[in-house]
This record gives sequence, structure tokens and C-alpha cells, in this order.
Amino acid sequence: MDNLQTPLQPLMDNLEGETYEGFEKDPIKYRQYEEAVFQALRDRPAGGVVTIFVVGAGRGPLVAGCLRAAERSGRTI
Repeated sequence: MDNLQTPLQPLMDNLEGETYEGFEKDPIKYRQYEEAVFQALRDRPAGGVVTIFVVGAGRGPLVAGCLRAAERSGRTI
């Protein structure tokens, strides 16, 4: 029987490593996140340093995506 579940609140609840592992099995959202950061960085003028805050980074795939986006865009973060 299908039941609605309360959404997880990573910033309120202490989530187990297995939970983050489940999140990380959805590579599409991480690619989309990286692409969005890449596009945002390309919109910034070259030559400056851009600060990116990743709040609630979990185990790090969002940070890794930001680093790849910076490398692809040629911008310094």
C-alpha cells in the first residue's frame, strides 16, 4: 500500500550515512546542480574570486560538483 511520507529534513534531523548514500544514488540532480553552478560562474566577470557556500553539504558531492564547475568555467572559487 502506498503511503505519503514526511520529507527528510537534513538540516534539522541527524541523518545516517545510509540516507546520504541513498541521496547520492541520484546522479542526475548532482549533474544538474553542477551545470547550474557552471552557468552561474560563467555569468560572473573573469578575474575575480567567487565565494560559494554549500550549506548542508552532506558527504561532499555538492562541493565536488562546485569544484568541477569552477574548473570547467575557468573561474576561481
